Amino acid sequence: MFSRTRSHSVWLAEAPLTGYPELRENLDADVAVIGGGIAGLTTALELQRAGQNVVLLEAERLGCGVTGASTAKVTSLHGAIYRRIEQKFDAEAARLYAEANQAGLEHIAGRAEEMLAHSVDCQFERRSAFTCTFDGSEIELIREEAEAARRAGLPAEATSDVGLPFPVPAAVRVENQAQFHPYRYCVGLARLLTDAGGRIYEHVRAQNVSDPGDDGYCTVALPEGELRARHVVIATLLPFLDRGAYFAQTHPSRSYGIAVSLNEAAPEGMYINVESPTRSVRPMPDGRRILVVGEEHKVGQDDDTRDRYAELEAWTRKHFAVQSVDHRWSAQDNIPVDDLPYIGPLDRETDRIWTATGFNKWGLTTGSVAALILKELILGKRHPWAELFDSTRTDVLPSAKEFVTQNLNVAAHYVGDRLKALVAEPVDQLAPGDGAIVELDGEKVAAFRDDSGNLHACSPICTHMGCYVLWNRAERSWDCPCHGSRFATDGQILQGPALDPLEKIDPSGDQ
Repeated sequence: MFSRTRSHSVWLAEAPLTGYPELRENLDADVAVIGGGIAGLTTALELQRAGQNVVLLEAERLGCGVTGASTAKVTSLHGAIYRRIEQKFDAEAARLYAEANQAGLEHIAGRAEEMLAHSVDCQFERRSAFTCTFDGSEIELIREEAEAARRAGLPAEATSDVGLPFPVPAAVRVENQAQFHPYRYCVGLARLLTDAGGRIYEHVRAQNVSDPGDDGYCTVALPEGELRARHVVIATLLPFLDRGAYFAQTHPSRSYGIAVSLNEAAPEGMYINVESPTRSVRPMPDGRRILVVGEEHKVGQDDDTRDRYAELEAWTRKHFAVQSVDHRWSAQDNIPVDDLPYIGPLDRETDRIWTATGFNKWGLTTGSVAALILKELILGKRHPWAELFDSTRTDVLPSAKEFVTQNLNVAAHYVGDRLKALVAEPVDQLAPGDGAIVELDGEKVAAFRDDSGNLHACSPICTHMGCYVLWNRAERSWDCPCHGSRFATDGQILQGPALDPLEKIDPSGDQ
């Protein structure tokens, strides 16, 4: 169950949470949308307005997943993406990517204007976006990205005048981009959807989706009852159905964020650098706070995630006049091996089950793009961007090296983490507030000792594909290093693709 804590984002701390009902009956619909982030909500709204009867299901609360933990930059300038797309594909692919994301930006602008009539102000405001080299090591890359972005049709220019309180040797600037409050935007989408006749249910975790039967309906299996729909859209970050093998075509990457109050005016623009480590910066609407995000790593593959927050804070204090660090949180997204999201049918065998995944940490515009494409495909029409983002594309040559690298990493953890567990420490070595794979009564368990000294134990085996989970010290969660599933200390699912919780183990005696 979702709860608001200090580790949740600034967006969720500053807005009331939604309260839609749970689904406790059987329902029929034209379209079932699974997932209540920006991609799912926008898809549901587009289809409802196109005359479809839509039901949206969310496992927790709307907008409280990746959307509600983003930096909320609404831009077509995605780091150094245009240079990479030209190298992996061609200039036409880069042009289509730019065109689609600009359309996604303007689609968000239009919905934000509509929401004002429903008393929802998502704080949409135009800003300039910058891709920078902060340390000067990638000046040539910045020049190449500016040229590639211009060839793609963006009004990009190279500059060193970015408005930050420290010198920046080179940057790409694109004006008339935007930022907003992502959770309020989801609330507004939900109101537009229900006003159009759509139905929303929260705290409903879909268990399975079957192909259509003789009656033409797919069936979404739920904890209580079922939902039948002619089409199903799975917009759950990574599809919880393994069909399509998206877990092998993307890798889960976690990033960390802090919200900071300043003793000076916040910079006007939105910024991200191209060298490592990544630092993404944007102002808050009050002009005295900023968000700083970065320190990404593969989920479950960091010894002490608390150090990530320390590194972010140290960098921010070095470059800004920091008054206080007010919020800390982390989030993850799936990174596609070829840089392009997967949007379309779940696999080549279906034209009724659809997905959108692999947003590469730019899911606000690309999630909106997904909705525009999926609407047309579900209505039986063609879309000019569908081929570029085709979810069933099989040309692995542009990304073969990355595909092999990421899947070898998964295999290494599948075997290596088991070998490490062979020498697990005894449970009595576990300190309060910490977790680890330990030995309990001769068995390996995922154990957490809470601040009061009570022991909580689960199976260490992820229920998705059998990898060993690892302890995330910053978030106090069990994270799977293979495909990104996350579990609470009691084994309950925090993030898929796993469908089942970790098996709970009763720690007998006084440990």
